[in-house]
Amino acid sequence: MAQLSHIEMLPSFHQGPNLEASPVLLTVRSQVPQEGSLYNQECQSIIDRWELADQAQSHHGAFEQLGSKSGPASHLPVSHDNLCNL
Repeated sequence: MAQLSHIEMLPSFHQGPNLEASPVLLTVRSQVPQEGSLYNQECQSIIDRWELADQAQSHHGAFEQLGSKSGPASHLPVSHDNLCNL
């Protein structure tokens, strides 16, 4: 059975004057063979990298007709963070 044995968040960094890399999440999953197994299994470690990507999403215009009283501010895009497996 695989178990999460390590997790670390690497902060964003600047790649150039106008470019900034997204933060990266590193995880290590360790797999230890079960006792009494008929197969000759070895211990394994699997490293996963995830990028925290910021994606702006806007609402469909139909939501504006639902009686929103907030005015023009409701047209602003909504920011969502997504994890993307690298």
